[in-house]
Amino acid sequence: MPEPVVPAGFTLRPAGPDDLARRVAVHRAVWHPSRVTEPSYRAVMAAWPYRAGLDWVVEAPDGRFAAQCLIWLDERNAVGELEPVGTLPEFRRTGLARAVCLAALRAAHHAGAREAVVYPVINHPKSAGALPLYRDLGFHPYARTLTFTRTRRRIPPFPGSASPEGARRPT
Repeated sequence: MPEPVVPAGFTLRPAGPDDLARRVAVHRAVWHPSRVTEPSYRAVMAAWPYRAGLDWVVEAPDGRFAAQCLIWLDERNAVGELEPVGTLPEFRRTGLARAVCLAALRAAHHAGAREAVVYPVINHPKSAGALPLYRDLGFHPYARTLTFTRTRRRIPPFPGSASPEGARRPT
């Protein structure tokens, strides 16, 4: 695995307990609108299987977090899942996402991961642009998820009922 490299003045490191506000700020900026708050992220950090050593950030020269990558480790299967990964818009296409992912992947490997997965939402405007990054990191497509939905209008009535509104379950 190649060595992660960041531009001069940037720092690549795991997020620490004193970084909560900046860690939440980068997430909210990247995934706006986001429901992530300091209390909700504190709960994430306290939950199993979160590991602080697998929550990586790139700190910009001005002190903001410019990019982030969190890996969730499934110890039993030795698999790490990247989620979420993000870079502030003004720092995209500078190599920061690649560097933060490589650093997090190395940390996951040292923690026992032998494989890694990522589940980008291909038709989501914020995720589709990441596909070249994931390919560059060595990820290969292996499955697709199809989502099926139906609206209330299309739910067929129960047998013997006159209309969906008057539907009743057989006894």
